Amino acid sequence: GQDVGGFAAPEEREEDRFAPARWESDLGRRLFRSAREGRADRLQRDGGESVLLPLFRSGETAYVLAAESARPVVPEEAQALELLAAQTARGLEILRMAYYDELTDLPNRSLFQDRLRELLARARDDAEFCFGLLYLDVDRFKTINDLHGHTVGDRFLAELAARLRNGVRGLDYVSHRDSPTSSRLGGDEFAVLLPHLGNPKDAGQLAERLCALLSAPFAVDGRELSPQPSLGVVLYDRRYREPTDMMRDADSAMFRAKRSDRAQWAVFDAAMRVSADRALRLEAALPRALGRGELHLQYQPIVESGTGHPVGFEALLRWRHPELGAIAPGEFIPIAEATGLIGELGRWAIERALERIAHWGRAWPQAPPLYISVNLSRKQVGDRALPDLLRELLERDGVAPEQLVVEITEGLALADLDETRHFLLSLRDLGVRLALDDFGTGYSSLSCLHELPVQILKLDRDFVVAAEKEQRALDTVDGAVRMAHAMGLQVVAEGVEEPAQQALLERVRCDFAQGYLHAPPLDPAEVEAWLREHAALEAVDPARERGST
Repeated sequence: GQDVGGFAAPEEREEDRFAPARWESDLGRRLFRSAREGRADRLQRDGGESVLLPLFRSGETAYVLAAESARPVVPEEAQALELLAAQTARGLEILRMAYYDELTDLPNRSLFQDRLRELLARARDDAEFCFGLLYLDVDRFKTINDLHGHTVGDRFLAELAARLRNGVRGLDYVSHRDSPTSSRLGGDEFAVLLPHLGNPKDAGQLAERLCALLSAPFAVDGRELSPQPSLGVVLYDRRYREPTDMMRDADSAMFRAKRSDRAQWAVFDAAMRVSADRALRLEAALPRALGRGELHLQYQPIVESGTGHPVGFEALLRWRHPELGAIAPGEFIPIAEATGLIGELGRWAIERALERIAHWGRAWPQAPPLYISVNLSRKQVGDRALPDLLRELLERDGVAPEQLVVEITEGLALADLDETRHFLLSLRDLGVRLALDDFGTGYSSLSCLHELPVQILKLDRDFVVAAEKEQRALDTVDGAVRMAHAMGLQVVAEGVEEPAQQALLERVRCDFAQGYLHAPPLDPAEVEAWLREHAALEAVDPARERGST
C-alpha cells in the first residue's frame, strides 16, 4: 500500500517538492501511475518484465500488486497473477473493513489499540523510546447533527479527520520510520499516537497547534461550521501496562479541557490522576444522586440598585454527597455532560425552579412578580427539544413566560454565533427573557453583542472587583452599562460583596445587583424569610414546604 494523496509522478508535476526520490525511476513512475489511475501496466526492460496490477484504492491509500520477472511474462503467468491480484484485493478489502473507519478512512479503535499495544511493548523494551497519545472530541457535535442532519454531520467529521491527518503529518519531529497514527474511535472521538513525543512542553505546543488548526471554521453544503475540539494529551511512563490505562488518562486530560468555554487542551499530570479517581467516583454516584435527594437548588436574590428591592432569583444547582460533602457545579456538571445525564439534570432543575417561583407568586400575590433565572450548560445550548419543554412547564405551573430568564455564558454564546442566535430566537419566541452571563471575560463580544437576541447583560464579578480599584476598569464598566442601555438591555452586576462596589454601580446607573452583599445563595425556607425581611411582605399562606428543592 502506498499513500498517494500528497505526491505526484515527476512527469506530471516536476516542481512538486514532496515527490520522493523513489518515483524518479521509470518503474517508480509507472507504479505510481498505476496506483493513482487504477490501471494495469507492464514494463519490459533488460530482458525481463514487471507487471503492475491495481488492487483497490481507499481514500488516499492505493494498493498495487507488483511482480518482476527476469524474462518476459507468458500469458499463463499473467493470468495467474491476475487471479492472485483478485484474491489479494478481496483479502485486503476485508482487512480494511475490519480495521479502518469507512467514513474517514482512518484506522478504527481496534487497529488503534493494536498499535498502542505495540508502542507500549516497545517502550518497555527500549528505555530511550517515548511516545504520546492525543485524544479529542468535538463539543456540541450532536447539535450540528440535530440542526443540519446526519449527512452534514458526516461531511463535517470527514473534513475534521482530513485536517487532523494532514496536521500531524506536518509535525517537525515526525520521521518516516515512526509516523503518527491518527484514528477515529467512534462518533466524534479521535485519537493520535505520537512516537518520540516525551516532553510536556512539546506536547502542549502540539496540542495548541492542532487545536488552532481544527477550530478554524469551514463550509459544508453552504453552511459555515465551527468545530470546537477539546484535546487531552498523555505521555508514556512505566506505569502504563495496557492501552486502556493510557486512553483513560488521555480522556481525563480532555475532560479537564472541556471545563473551558472555548476549544482547549490539557496535558495529563500527576494532579489529574487524583482528580481522575475522584471523577470516576462521582461519575458512578451521580446517576443515583437525584433519586437519593442529594441534588437540590439554592436561590440567590437579584435586587434593584439603589432601593435593594428584590426583582428575581438565580437558581443554582447543588450536590451534597453523603461522604464527599458539597460538590461544586464546575466539577459535576462536566461529568453530567460527558455521561449524557445533563438532559435529565437540566429538566429537573428547570422544573423545580419554576415550581418554586410559582409557589412564591401564590404566597405573595400582592407583590410585583419575581423572575427566576436558570443556566444552560454547553450541551443544552442548541437542544431543539428545549423550547417545547419550557412551554410545557410554563403552562403547567401557570408561570408567565417573562418570569423565566434563561442564561448562557458569553463564551458559549460566541463559540458558534449563528447557531446560538437561532437557538436563542426560538426561546425568545416563547416570551422568556434571555441573559448573557459572565460578560467581559475576554471574548471580544462588544462587536457581536448586537447579533444576540438577549435582554439582560450580566457583568462578570471580575469587572466589579476591578472597578473598585482602578479608574480604567470603572470607565470600562461605565462604558459597558451605557452601551447596554443604548441597546435597550438591562444590566445585572454579579459578585457584589462590598458597599463601595454597590456605590460605584449606582453611580454608573447599573440596574441590578447580585452578590453576598445582598444575600448568599439561599435554601427555599431561607428565601421566604429573606423576602419577609427585605420586602416587608407577609405570605397569604404562611405554611412553608418542608424539604428543599
